[in-house]
Amino acid sequence: MEAFLKMKEKGKIRAIGVSNATLDEIKEYARYGIIDSDQEKYSAIDRSIQSDLLPWCEKNNVSMLAYSPTAKGLLIGKISPDRKFSREDSRFDDPRYSAKNIERVNMLLEKNLKSVAEKYNVSYGHIATTWLLKSPKVIALCGARNKNQAIENARAGNIELDGDDLKKVDDFIKEYDINPL
Repeated sequence: MEAFLKMKEKGKIRAIGVSNATLDEIKEYARYGIIDSDQEKYSAIDRSIQSDLLPWCEKNNVSMLAYSPTAKGLLIGKISPDRKFSREDSRFDDPRYSAKNIERVNMLLEKNLKSVAEKYNVSYGHIATTWLLKSPKVIALCGARNKNQAIENARAGNIELDGDDLKKVDDFIKEYDINPL
């Protein structure tokens, strides 16, 4: 940590961040200097950081860099249950990407979020990303394979979900949580 602090002081780096840290680990790091950011997996279906890590980061002015805001595409609603993932794909043997679960998630997205997506003329992925941004310290890290995808992902920053919209996202989460994988 001392080396990072010296590099920051000299202007060689702008920020000090950690990734996939437990609350105890980040507290330990913070004993030796300011932590500017923490990068964690966070989405509407990956919310383990909400109970302790995210509140601690918000309280201690640590930005949360949320990777996989659409759960590797699952929350976009465009993955077909027939989709076969290659062995090299991290989704290959993940039960979350089984045909049965993909079908279930697509149905829940349609049931709970179709009206919200239509209201703003955006995709389910935009809604999932916007939901993350309700916390002022969360920055969504969205993947893009090309310029057009990057531009399209940025649209999520222009959406302001109202209370009814957030309730519909919460309804999706509650239904998903009944039988999570």
